[in-house]
Amino acid sequence: MIAETPNILIVHLKRIVFNFNTFDNDKLNTFMEFPNVLDLKNFSYHEVMKKEGRMKSKAEGEDSGEEKDEPGPQVEKEKKEAGAEEEEENPEPIEDDCWEYKLVGVNVHSGSANAGHYWSYINTERQPPGNEMDNEWLKTEDDPWQEYNDSMVADWNFNRLKEDCMGDPAGTANRGYGGNYGKSAYMLFYERRMKKSLKIIVKEADIEKVDALIKEKSSGRQVFYDEADKEHYKMVPYSEGIDSDAPNQIYKEVNGDNAKLTFETDVYSQDFFKFLRDTLESVASLDGSNSELALVRINSLRMAKKVLFDILARCTLSSEMKPIIETICKIVRQDDKLAIDFLREIFEEKDG
Repeated sequence: MIAETPNILIVHLKRIVFNFNTFDNDKLNTFMEFPNVLDLKNFSYHEVMKKEGRMKSKAEGEDSGEEKDEPGPQVEKEKKEAGAEEEEENPEPIEDDCWEYKLVGVNVHSGSANAGHYWSYINTERQPPGNEMDNEWLKTEDDPWQEYNDSMVADWNFNRLKEDCMGDPAGTANRGYGGNYGKSAYMLFYERRMKKSLKIIVKEADIEKVDALIKEKSSGRQVFYDEADKEHYKMVPYSEGIDSDAPNQIYKEVNGDNAKLTFETDVYSQDFFKFLRDTLESVASLDGSNSELALVRINSLRMAKKVLFDILARCTLSSEMKPIIETICKIVRQDDKLAIDFLREIFEEKDG
């Protein structure tokens, strides 16, 4: 039974299994069809308990019209205590208002149990917020889809879902167990029709800032305190989760990783090294010895040091090292203190 539903439901298909005959992992490529739309209401806690007549109800029997013997005060007290104790230990979940989902993403695996490749098909332009009750929202097959396969991104025809994602039909060479290389869906991503608000944890240091935004009638939202979890939080509409509260901690980490990847991609280009050489040459040509120039020089040297030691020194062949080193020497010759500070930064041991 399902007690409550998430905004995004991820279904993991068990394609990798352990074979006790060979004592090795096997990949299952058998055909498995999955729906575009899911309705989970029949599997919900409240629906199942109602059908089986096991739903707790405080008002049960009160308006039935049947005459019942009134229990004595002691019996009534014991029943209440037992009921309260049971309810405290096993509280009933709040009944959800939506159980409908549509398929918005498929992660595909090609290969054997021990080696292979993953890629994804994603619904990239879904209906805008507020359109959830429109029946068009459920028609994921009419939305634009794209294939994300390493560095390759391309439009993808949803009509190929069965062929590209549902495994190998009966009678094909790739069907069943073993080290075959058929392709099949490995994870399915379904989006809830009616979105729940997101619970955003608020650090104590940020509470005053959020309160100030509320007073200004800006983008701030009321902060609550969860006594059980000992944490402050605020509720944000799903559609505004990233826009209004970014960067939160997860967003910062992902954004940091993306920035690092972008930098590492950009530095392996002639344009980047030309930019670095031109910058260093410009700094080397500066005259004077005031504090601002000293700061410019030390920062340019730090940039050059990072490129030399973190990138070029790891390469087997690099014609870029010599001109950068020569320009560094020009800069440090201009100021003895700068040369000492720069050498100290190179050789000092950093903690951690």
